[in-house]
Amino acid sequence: MSKKIIKTIAKLLVFAVIFLALFVFANIFFRPVWLAEDSIGDGEGSPRETSEVGEVAAYEATNEDATAGFYKEPENRIETLFVGASMTSVGITPMELYENYGICAYSITSEAQPVLASYYWVKEAYRLHPDTLKTVVFDVSMMRRDVGKGFYEKALNGMKYSSVKREAIKEASNGMGAVLGYTFPLLTYHSRWAEIKKTDFHKLHYEPRSYLRGYNMRTRRIFDEGTYEDMPLSTSVINENVEARVDVHEKAEKYFKEMVKFCNEKGIKLIMYKTPAVGNWGNKEHFSIQALADSEGVEYLDFVFEPLIDDIGYNPATDSENRKHNNYYGASKLTDWFGKYLTEECGATDVRGNADYSYMDDQLAEYKIKVKNVIRLKEATNVGDYISILSEGGNLTALITVKGSAGRKLSDDSRSKIARAGCAKLSKLDDYTAYIGVIEGGSVKYEKKLPEEERATGDGIAYSGRFPGGVKYTLTSGSSNNGDISSVRFDNEDYSLNQRGINIIVYDNDAETIVDDTCFDTWESDEREPFDTETALNAALEEGKEYEELSPELQKLYLYNERVKNYREATHFKLDEITMDEYISHYKDRENITIFISRKTEDDEEPYIAVIDDGEKVVEEKNVHIVGLGYDIISGSGVSNIIINQKDYSPNEKGANIVVYDKRFQLVVDTAYF
Repeated sequence: MSKKIIKTIAKLLVFAVIFLALFVFANIFFRPVWLAEDSIGDGEGSPRETSEVGEVAAYEATNEDATAGFYKEPENRIETLFVGASMTSVGITPMELYENYGICAYSITSEAQPVLASYYWVKEAYRLHPDTLKTVVFDVSMMRRDVGKGFYEKALNGMKYSSVKREAIKEASNGMGAVLGYTFPLLTYHSRWAEIKKTDFHKLHYEPRSYLRGYNMRTRRIFDEGTYEDMPLSTSVINENVEARVDVHEKAEKYFKEMVKFCNEKGIKLIMYKTPAVGNWGNKEHFSIQALADSEGVEYLDFVFEPLIDDIGYNPATDSENRKHNNYYGASKLTDWFGKYLTEECGATDVRGNADYSYMDDQLAEYKIKVKNVIRLKEATNVGDYISILSEGGNLTALITVKGSAGRKLSDDSRSKIARAGCAKLSKLDDYTAYIGVIEGGSVKYEKKLPEEERATGDGIAYSGRFPGGVKYTLTSGSSNNGDISSVRFDNEDYSLNQRGINIIVYDNDAETIVDDTCFDTWESDEREPFDTETALNAALEEGKEYEELSPELQKLYLYNERVKNYREATHFKLDEITMDEYISHYKDRENITIFISRKTEDDEEPYIAVIDDGEKVVEEKNVHIVGLGYDIISGSGVSNIIINQKDYSPNEKGANIVVYDKRFQLVVDTAYF
């Protein structure tokens, strides 16, 4: 062979190697990073990409954490696997299963995860952990429907190439083009070149948060939105009289049965479960899935309903992020229940102290810093305690700005704690000075207080810096004499609450996202309402406090809890076929109860209005309209109105409409019609 041919072949080989390297790099680079469901919609459309939500949110609960962390796990370690949709990613925290029960568990989830993908992740887990995988807990949320191609890609793109992934791709694809698209993301996402941002470079060196073990922490609460009447109630009560059923999707059923077969063959215990929810799951869904579980001989745990919702002590107001997803408190309760169940019913192994699992101790230490310290910040009611926690370390950056007059009620105890944390100038805050502070990794990086001689100029103070990941931020502070402002700008938005007092934004430098935003109104007090409202309410009631003595926040939760109790009681009571007289008798002799009745008539029927107060019938008339103290009742042809404090509560159904009202708490106990 001539030297010229050899040289040509060598050039071709070098070109091929370079081309292959570039192709592999491009497949990684062009693959989008997808976020969790609450950030990108309701799971009905195509997933949005990182470029659409901005760099600050880039790694808020990405698939990178769950899948990349999964592959960092040593082989033959995982004993319990959770699979399913985003309800599981926010509903179970495997690290706490290890902390409290010694269980080695992992959660592999994705937004609207198709059952096909759940099945193949079970197979992939068994491929890597055949000697230890003992239990699979399968979230049934996606048994009702199928989703678009994007959700299959989101669920499977993080799976490493193997015989399992080849089979999964084949089953999920509808042609060779789709197969190639799953195998080589560049072919699907090549058009993203125009959308490339900094986050696409970040993911090339992104270190997954393995300590989460697939968990996606959320701290928002339904409780924070609206009044006690606005917060939704859980279905909670099983009604055997409900005949309607939800169709199990044909494709979902097919792969669920494949999962059952696979687990049976491998000696794996399969459990079906539904996380608590208040908006997308009811009796018809429960009975449909229960029938399927029974037909396949699989245990089904539905935490939407009694008794399980009560077994975990679940409160939708404080334990839910929204109508479908748990927050940290809900996840912690559900996880603790599973810890007991997996130990007592599934023979889960306590691996604490086992040298083969020492890496989990390192993960737990990081989890306590990254997750539990955020919860400690949320639960700190005193500004001095809050700053002290920030000074303990962890890869957090706290941006502190003062607005208005903020020093009046900053106590000596809080000032001492703040000074010990290194914020000397903040500890000397008075009523008429602007202040900016930055705490990074537990140490004070920057601190400035507007000098006394500059307070009359009308200008505040400003500072610009960068988070360790490179994102630039700009802080502005002004006292009541200097602009009266708090501003924390980055990623083209202002994140400060901009309220009077000490405003604080806490940013996780690893996750590159905000983990807390708060304000202590130190003009009024250096204390704030407790974030763990449920614990605070229980403590207040144990102290013997009456409803009227509670703070507005605790009164709100108290009234919501009353609604839940009343709803449960009424639902159980009405499951039996009761008469109108039996219904009224059930409530009429109770203290502080008023019963309003309005008939919605048809044809020649006479109108009818009645009011029963503390067991006595104070109004009973064949009248079309009665007005009383705080109420307005209308009865007539095609209409029933029972208006209490300017709000209509009547079911407005044909026949007698009834509203049961608690005068002390000014809340509706129940509504019914006969």
